[in-house]
Amino acid sequence: MPNAASNPPCFLLSSPRAGSTLVSRVLDSHSKISSPCEICVPYVVRSCWKLQKSIASMRKICDYYGVRIPRPALRLARRRMARGHMDKLVAQILLREEKETLVIKDPRHAVHSAGIERLYADEPPKYLLLHRDARAVCHSFVSTLGREPERGFRVWLEASRQMLACERQFPERCLSVRFEDFLSIPELTVARITRFMGHSFEREMLEYGQSSHADDHLGLWTNPRLISSVNRGAIESAKQSEWWSNQSVLDMYDASPAVQELNRELGYGDPVVAEEQPLVRRAA
Repeated sequence: MPNAASNPPCFLLSSPRAGSTLVSRVLDSHSKISSPCEICVPYVVRSCWKLQKSIASMRKICDYYGVRIPRPALRLARRRMARGHMDKLVAQILLREEKETLVIKDPRHAVHSAGIERLYADEPPKYLLLHRDARAVCHSFVSTLGREPERGFRVWLEASRQMLACERQFPERCLSVRFEDFLSIPELTVARITRFMGHSFEREMLEYGQSSHADDHLGLWTNPRLISSVNRGAIESAKQSEWWSNQSVLDMYDASPAVQELNRELGYGDPVVAEEQPLVRRAA
């Protein structure tokens, strides 16, 4: 049986709508890496207004893997109870999936890395930091979730700032990757990630639809558009968010100097648009 104490999980941090589900599915297709579903650790997000929803999802995950959840579940907001429970859950996931390394991902964790550090104070975890162009994230907020552009940029800015702070504080335990590279040069980008986790790249990972994923059986997703987006089955290298045609996103970006500054710091400037797409150049 895998020993959770000797296999601390790696945390995948990102803003919402940054592509973390696709990345986790690809990683879950590795023979030694498990990232079976979105796992929001209640202790880590205990100050989040979605705490009760996180506990409800945790119940489903624990039932699936046969791990008893503390009663009442709010005890998971206490460090000792939460850590003991997480160690059992990690060990059981690795046992059932027959893997060696667990990747825990939930976009809410990006702004709660301090909570992760407290929870794993005795064995500091690694962090995979997933970045994406702010305009693409905001476009996804608008087109997939039906939210206002302002909210998309606000959430992206908060998450990105916290992720950069995490990297500055723990550079030896962090690896930053861009979702755009994940799409355009998937083999090189995935190979970087697997090396960071101490494993070799496996080409089969890129055809993640041929692997079995616990996510498909847990029913954690309810939005049909979200379900469709995670069930493509393979990385589509040419699949890019068409945010450059979303005028409301572009206007809000032009009016958000803090977002522009941080977006540039992450390497995002004017878009490079395919010839068949209308070229839109904005001040970045």
